[in-house]
Amino acid sequence: MPNGTDYATGDIGYTRPVYLEVVDSCPCTANSKWCCGSGYDHCGEVSDFKYGCPIPAGSHHMDLSDYAFARLETGTTNTTVAGVIPIKYRRVPCPTLGNMYAWLRPSGGNYYFAVSIVNTAGIGSILSIEAQGAGTTSWTLLVPDPNYTSSRPQERYASYSNPQGTGPFALPISLRITSAAGEVVIANSSITTFTAPSSLDSSYYYIDLGVQFSK
Repeated sequence: MPNGTDYATGDIGYTRPVYLEVVDSCPCTANSKWCCGSGYDHCGEVSDFKYGCPIPAGSHHMDLSDYAFARLETGTTNTTVAGVIPIKYRRVPCPTLGNMYAWLRPSGGNYYFAVSIVNTAGIGSILSIEAQGAGTTSWTLLVPDPNYTSSRPQERYASYSNPQGTGPFALPISLRITSAAGEVVIANSSITTFTAPSSLDSSYYYIDLGVQFSK
């Protein structure tokens, strides 16, 4: 509500929750005003912001589709009024089909490679990725893009790479993947080549890992 309290089912102005898929997450370093949370002043962008300034600690800015915004604000599919509204959200399991995939980035090799894990079940977030080359028993913890923590949708836009000075990694390479919920899966001998098949765009080389999180 405008006074900061929660709507209850049946209240005037109450609208049903909506399910959202996060499709992008802007890194703080690129757009501090909108991407660094409540520590930055967003209120100057909106005249007569009736929900109060400064924005409460722990708040996040979300850009919604017109359809989703209308559903939350007015309960319709096409009518909006304020343009900015306060919301509460919680993470729910992601609907997925099949296994998770490794998105192997171009120009990889035995001494350096970068990978993202996509189509993950559960809360849709990766906590860590480790790599193990053929003929070794040790695992190397890959380094994530620092702009994307486990609370951001890094599975699509961030990559993990092997640390400087590690390698060479002999093929095939196995991956050990830990979800933000603590579940661990191992994709044995999953990377067999750094070169995408000629039938694929090398910028979008996805490898079926044959495993999936259960929760």
